[in-house]
Amino acid sequence: MLDKLEAIKARFDQVGIALTNPEIINDQKQFGTYSKEYRSLEKIVQPYEAYVRVLADHAFAKESQNSSDEEMRELAKMELPDIEIKKEQLEAARVAKVYCIFCNRFYSHSGLLSHSRSDVHKNNVKSYTLNHEHKNI
Repeated sequence: MLDKLEAIKARFDQVGIALTNPEIINDQKQFGTYSKEYRSLEKIVQPYEAYVRVLADHAFAKESQNSSDEEMRELAKMELPDIEIKKEQLEAARVAKVYCIFCNRFYSHSGLLSHSRSDVHKNNVKSYTLNHEHKNI
């Protein structure tokens, strides 16, 4: 899961760099397309980055508990409960909200998500039929 999110973040970074390209800025159609993709990816990347920061803070606090420095151990002992709460909240939010790549939206769900996708190729056009069993947030 984190690998897929890392790939999405890499694409987000690429699109952000592309949006600074003068050629793209001068082409309104291309700029609009990249801007829309950037906004869409941003909804995924921001929570992912917050989660990665909390994981790094959690690992550092755990490691600091074994430090030879008494002050570092005390600081880690004080900070760890708050970090664990943040981590649990982000993990609960991740379970409660699912980003559907087919319809490009977040959904809440109870139980399993199911999508059925039928691809129909006509004149090189691919159309998708989606059956959602989740509720719109």
